Amino acid sequence: MILVEEQCVEDLADLLYEFPPGSGNSWTAFPLDTAQVQTKNLRIGGCKRPTAVHLLSSTLNHRRHKFAPLVLAIARQSMTWERGKGNPLTRLEIDDLNQLLPRLSLNIPDIHCPAFPETLAVDDA
Repeated sequence: MILVEEQCVEDLADLLYEFPPGSGNSWTAFPLDTAQVQTKNLRIGGCKRPTAVHLLSSTLNHRRHKFAPLVLAIARQSMTWERGKGNPLTRLEIDDLNQLLPRLSLNIPDIHCPAFPETLAVDDA
């Protein structure tokens, strides 16, 4: 992985940190995302952010074709998780995600669709 990609993975981990929980939830969690897209063996246990960085880096390095499906699965689960916490996924978070993904030469049509952010909460900030 080149340095630009490594930095992007760090930035993605920062953004995705607030998305689903790292573990301990039977409805939404990183382990469920990894199982859904067959990257479960790339996930390590431990603190959430280092786990997210490792998962994203390993997926990008070893199963690049699974990276976009993994990010999409995380985004989908966060819509449920964050809403349940009274802190729904926001337009700004999706805008940030859409600015990061091209740095990895990725475009996820479901996330990049112009109509999608319109369905999300507007940030208070």
